[in-house]
Amino acid sequence: MAVDIIEELSTLLEPFNLFLIAVCGFLLYKIIFAPADPGKDVKKEPAVEQVVGDLTVEQLLAYDGKDPTKPVLLAVCGKIFDVTAGKHFYGPGGPYEVLAGHDATRALALMSNEHSAVKDVDDDLSDLTRGQLSTAREWEQSFQFKYRYVGALVKELDSGEGKDDEQAKTDDEPPSPSATPEPTGNEEASTDGADVSEDTNIPSDH
Repeated sequence: MAVDIIEELSTLLEPFNLFLIAVCGFLLYKIIFAPADPGKDVKKEPAVEQVVGDLTVEQLLAYDGKDPTKPVLLAVCGKIFDVTAGKHFYGPGGPYEVLAGHDATRALALMSNEHSAVKDVDDDLSDLTRGQLSTAREWEQSFQFKYRYVGALVKELDSGEGKDDEQAKTDDEPPSPSATPEPTGNEEASTDGADVSEDTNIPSDH
């Protein structure tokens, strides 16, 4: 028995086996005791712009989470919220990614995450029931509590309306001094002539 143990120890103490034991011990030390490099394998997240202000439906489409430099936005009941903090839900690959960059009012009212529940244009919600609209408003309150409010979801002004506004401003402006006609020499002559004619009508003392 003792002879067998001695033979096994002599086998372990062979140079090659000692080398393998040393390598394994070194690797084990590196795994357990070596300090981790804090800067290693750390991916720097790109800076995300802060969006504040009203957006149209078309402008909102750019904030669907696919651009890492843009926040993830969605709208509900006419209000836009920054849901970047919940991008694991609303960002690419999330269960509700279809809502990102869209007016989610209809989808939330119907409790649906189907593509057919969101539109890339202004959505007319007149076909929704009172109960469905109430559900959408409950979601709106939840978003107000959890996420940052960005602005309102607005419609673009028609080009005709802009022209009418400019015309109204032009009509309200007083005329500039250069627009007032200057008196001419003929007008002065005619005025003098009028004065003379009026003088000739004054009766004399003779």
